[in-house]
Amino acid sequence: MAVREDESVAEAMGINTVNVKLMAFVVGAVLAAFSGAIFAAKVGSVFESSFKILVSIVILVVVIVGGMGRIAGIIAGSVVLIGVLGGPNQPGLLAEFSEFKLLIYGALLVWMMLKRPEGLIPNVRRSRELHQEEFLQDAWLKGELDDDDDPGVDGKVAPA
Repeated sequence: MAVREDESVAEAMGINTVNVKLMAFVVGAVLAAFSGAIFAAKVGSVFESSFKILVSIVILVVVIVGGMGRIAGIIAGSVVLIGVLGGPNQPGLLAEFSEFKLLIYGALLVWMMLKRPEGLIPNVRRSRELHQEEFLQDAWLKGELDDDDDPGVDGKVAPA
């Protein structure tokens, strides 16, 4: 978490950032390898047609719309997208719009990135990170910040 938040501060605290980044990469690769092995064992065969780019795009849109960091957000995103619009090959409640499904996915993705980048049900920490600047601006307008509490370069309030 320290490397994710501020790499230079983590390095100053004595954390070897190169090793931590390599370890994160290795853990992600091992999890992907295990999931691929389980997929191959479950299906019984692996072909190129098993991995369509549209399925990956739909999964990405579900995660972004639902909200990263919470299982409830992913469930909400899948109910909204897969349940209402349908998946890549499954009809949803709005089956009459099936030929415009990718257009609706794209428009929804752009709208979510502009209006609500944290998702429908966001992680509290991620929501605070995305709205920190708005909070500081509101506090400044209301006069809640003292003159000593000047926001720094990174938008964080200096300790008093």
